[in-house]
Amino acid sequence: MSASEGINRWNRAGKTAGAQVAARVISGVCLLVQTPLLLRHFGTDSFGWIMAVTSVASLSQFLDLGSAIAFQQRLSVVWSSGPGSDLAVAFSSGKRLLSLIAACCALPTLALLMFLGPRYMPAPLGGDQAACWAAIALSIPLGLRYSAGPRIAAAVQEGWISAGWTTAANVASLAAVAAAVRMDAGPLGFVLILVLAQISPGIAAEVHMTRRLGISRLPADPYVAREIWNEGVHY
Repeated sequence: MSASEGINRWNRAGKTAGAQVAARVISGVCLLVQTPLLLRHFGTDSFGWIMAVTSVASLSQFLDLGSAIAFQQRLSVVWSSGPGSDLAVAFSSGKRLLSLIAACCALPTLALLMFLGPRYMPAPLGGDQAACWAAIALSIPLGLRYSAGPRIAAAVQEGWISAGWTTAANVASLAAVAAAVRMDAGPLGFVLILVLAQISPGIAAEVHMTRRLGISRLPADPYVAREIWNEGVHY
């Protein structure tokens, strides 16, 4: 590795670290401002229910059975060996694998949460309860599918891009919550806002990274996808 390449890698690492710290700080501030808005609008019980329900969407991090980590590792190895079509093939294959896992999880997740959610975590507001649970259930496989963007950003040491989109999503979410409070929106509107704040950074990061790296749509390699799956199972 040449001196210039080493400097570039350190610059990317520093930029990523700074962006992640900024993202955490700004996201924390947005949450602090957003919380009293929701509390005044819904009250303690309903606010607690909405936050508990939307936190269920984070289950998408555990449904891939380690495949997302293996996917990121494969991308890192391919990228470190030099630019080329191999990175596009690895990305297409890993993305296809995540999409298949998400598709397999979608219907069971929807059925499970629609059945168990209202029974064990009934909404104090009633009304939009079923629609809220459906939105959460569908957001879980979508979050898994669109985790490909942050994974490739981290793999090529440009995690600042993912952190930047996360920050933007949190700021936009705060603005949307404030607007929804003024319009006296129901719980479904707020659930959709909070869920989109979790999913949209992954979508934006994927579009950003594929354009930045010049990755075109290539057919997925079943052999590479199977290797990523096998590596993920070990994790």
